[in-house]
Amino acid sequence: MVKPTGPTDKNVQELILKLKKKKANVWSAIAEQLSKPRRLRPEVNLDKINRVANDNDIIAVAGKILGRGELTKKVTVTAVSISQSALNKLSKSGSKYIQLTEYIEKNPEGKKVLLIK
Repeated sequence: MVKPTGPTDKNVQELILKLKKKKANVWSAIAEQLSKPRRLRPEVNLDKINRVANDNDIIAVAGKILGRGELTKKVTVTAVSISQSALNKLSKSGSKYIQLTEYIEKNPEGKKVLLIK
């Protein structure tokens, strides 16, 4: 039987430790998602964000944001990674992307953050 190892990427390991130190439930949920194998991490398209979010929402994704669909709402998005097409469409819609490592320092309490899986 293969022993589970968890993430081997040093950056992801450090991010998980940072997230676990924060007391907010949203950061704990993201740390739990990141502890799973990469193939089980969520990949969220812009069309899903557009369906779920309202204007001025803060959206967190414990995985990667992909560029399928259009984004018509102005939101702030934070994730582990983002595709180039998604980044271009975000900037065209007037939304902004903040790297997850930066955003947890900016909002350690996780207030008003909507986690999308």
